[in-house]
Amino acid sequence: MADETDPEETEEPKAKKKKEKKPKGDKKKGGKKKLIILLVLLLGGGFAAKTFLLGGGAPAKAEPEPPAPGEIIEIDPLTVNLADPGLHYARVGLGVVLVEGAVSDPVNAHIALLKDAAISIVGRYESTVLATSKGQNQLRKQLTTMAQKLFDGDVVLEVVLTELVVQ
Repeated sequence: MADETDPEETEEPKAKKKKEKKPKGDKKKGGKKKLIILLVLLLGGGFAAKTFLLGGGAPAKAEPEPPAPGEIIEIDPLTVNLADPGLHYARVGLGVVLVEGAVSDPVNAHIALLKDAAISIVGRYESTVLATSKGQNQLRKQLTTMAQKLFDGDVVLEVVLTELVVQ
């Protein structure tokens, strides 16, 4: 009989041990949930701190607002031979838009330099390119960049095309 009770006694502690392990396993799962919740709260708190304390919430302006246009200096049309093989030319009228409040005297005094640079830039184009709006926009950008370099960028806002004939 002692042999019969011994296996039962050994089975009961095993069952108790199994029952004890299950609650411990539940505690580990609950601990994982708490850890995940704690991590989410920490990440959320870190984001909130960055947003409000460091000013990350306000969208930064990508570009400063461009200055207002001022006086426009018109340049007489230029006739320029184009880079095409054969006889192709363009007649180009330009307008130099100054920044509001800028004095036009320095630009007028050096208008010959502006014309010379414009002839060089326009002469690099082919007639097929200048006939497209994409080519004309590219020309405007190049002329504007050139004029801003000539006049230190503080005087010239942009260069516009007042006339363009391509033949």
